[in-house]
Formats: sequence, C-alpha cells, structure tokens
Amino acid sequence: MTIDNKGKLALKTKCLPFIMAMLLVAVLAACGGNGADDYADSNGYDNDNGSATADATPSPTPAATPQATPEPTPEPEPEEIPFLWLVTAPHGQTMYVFGTTHIGLAEWFPLPQGLMDAFRRSDFIATEMPFHEVPHWTLPEGAEYVDINDHITPEQAEDFRLAALANLANYESYLNELMGLALDDVYDHDFEALIGIITMLASNKSGASGWYGMEIFFTREASSRSIPVLIIEDIDANMLAVLNASPQLQIAGFEAILNTSISELAAFERGQLEAWRSGDDQALLAALEAQFYRNTGGDADLIQETRDIGLTYRDPQMADRASEWMAEGKKVFFMVGAGHLVGEGNVLEILAERGYQIERIRQ
Repeated sequence: MTIDNKGKLALKTKCLPFIMAMLLVAVLAACGGNGADDYADSNGYDNDNGSATADATPSPTPAATPQATPEPTPEPEPEEIPFLWLVTAPHGQTMYVFGTTHIGLAEWFPLPQGLMDAFRRSDFIATEMPFHEVPHWTLPEGAEYVDINDHITPEQAEDFRLAALANLANYESYLNELMGLALDDVYDHDFEALIGIITMLASNKSGASGWYGMEIFFTREASSRSIPVLIIEDIDANMLAVLNASPQLQIAGFEAILNTSISELAAFERGQLEAWRSGDDQALLAALEAQFYRNTGGDADLIQETRDIGLTYRDPQMADRASEWMAEGKKVFFMVGAGHLVGEGNVLEILAERGYQIERIRQ
C-alpha cells in the first residue's frame, strides 16, 4: 500500500484528539458500506414510502371445533429516541434538531419510528458537512497547516514510529485480514500514517462504521426521496481549525493513541456510541470529558483548546444557521453531532436564550 501526501494528510486529520473526542467525520474515510437500498432491504424500510415493511399475515385455517379466544398481544413500547428536539421560533416556525453520531452500529437499525417520522415531516435536511462526500475532500488551495515534524526532533519522530509499529505488531493478523497488509508493508511509513492505520483498525474493531452514521443514513434517505440537503458550516474553515491545532495538542493526541492498545481504543469508542444510544445527556458528557482527558493527558489548557476548536467556536454559528433557516420558513431536519446539544453553552441553550422554545422528544 502506498500513501501519498494527500493520504497522509487524511490520516493525520483522523488522529487529532478533538476529532476523536467529537466523533468527527474523518473516520468515515476508513469505512465501507451499503447504500440506501441496502438499509431498506436489511432494516425493514420501504424505499417507496419509507414505512416499515412486514410480511403478509396468512388467513387462519378454520377450526373444526370452537377455540378459546387468544389473549391479544400487547403493543410494543415505542423505542426511545436519543437526542431529538422540536425547536419553535418566536414567530412560530418549527425545526427538528437531532444530535447525531458520525459513525454508528448496525444494531441501531431500524431506527425508532418517532425519529423517522420527524425526518419525513421535514422538507430539507441539514448536516454539519457533506458527509456523503468525505472521500473527495481536499485541503483548500494555498492553505497551510501545522506540520508536527517542525516541532519535534527526528529522534522523537522515530520513537513515535517504533511505538506505532509495536502496537500494530500485536494485531498483525488483524491488519492483514482487514487491510490486506503485512507489517512489512507499512514498516517504512512515518508515524502519522501509522497512527492513522491504528485508529482505523480500532474503529473497525469497535464494530462501528461511517455507513451506519446518522448523517450518511439520512442523507441517502433524503436523496432517494429528492429531499434537498443543506450544509450548516464552512467546511474549509473547520478543516483549517483542525489542522492548525497547537503542536502540544497534536503531540498529546498522538501519545494517547500510542500508549493505548487497539482493543482498548475500540472499547472506548464503543462506550461513546453506547452513551449516545442511551439518550442520557450526562452519560454522553462524561464520555466526551473522558475523551478530552485521555487525549490531552489531563492538561487543562489543552482540554480548553479542544473545547474551543470542537465546540465553543462552532456552536454559535450552528445556532445562527438554524435561526436563519427558520426565519426563511424552511422546515429542516437539522443534524449536528450530539456533543453540540449538551453541556454549557450548547446550540439549544443559545437558541433558548434568544427566545426559542425547546422541547425534548423522547419517542
């Protein structure tokens, strides 16, 4: 396998600690999956009308003798929806706001009926970035970013590379099974590329896939129904913010990965996904805080930088865009990472301060 400069950049981006902490989209580049038709076929959705499909129930055979009337089967309880709100503007317009994960698990499907109903009642969907176009992202022309090699010695870079190889050596058969590579195939790569491979293997081992992420699913559903997709954020600005993270933050993130086995990384990612699916604000916040702590070594300044890049800078812009679309009368299914909807100063809190009514939808 060869990795060119663009590939190294993609792998580097995937390793940054705040991207892992917020479950940002770079992880999708490592994933494969099926399209909307496959979701429909495997998860009980009818592509023509979006309803759950069911096998026809055959007519009962007439009994020769009277039979006791069977007890009616109780209706199953509606499944709880994680992180869905109805937002009502002061002028009366409404919008569904859904807190997502950018990767997901096959076992989450079919999604709760109440969530699908909210999607179908909307005329547009909106995502943070064009998640369905991730493999085609390129760095803005003329842009510069922090090159970590300018901030470490060659000896440190080699120590990082050897530590990454040692981690991969424990999973050589898994590396070969998943990517068709032997350890010798990646031996000469620099540490940033190797760390990217480690995080790819860990994500796969967790059972997660970008193709089961909420944005990919709903984008493909929207495409099948000719529903327009709106983009919430300035992609280039966000990518530059990520790539210009301080050298100290990047180094701390690398060390966190190198000091953790692939199985431990996978278990941690799985725990984050389970916290999301629980719909519990505090569980999700705890998972995010734990990720911030791990990926910064507990350094308070680096934790704050992580929050600033991932949340503080972006949340007001997201709230502005939601306000703008509601003022225009657009009925939007507004999707942002769930981390933007919990904790102090989140998107919903900003909207509430502006006079919007916020209602949590559980089922």
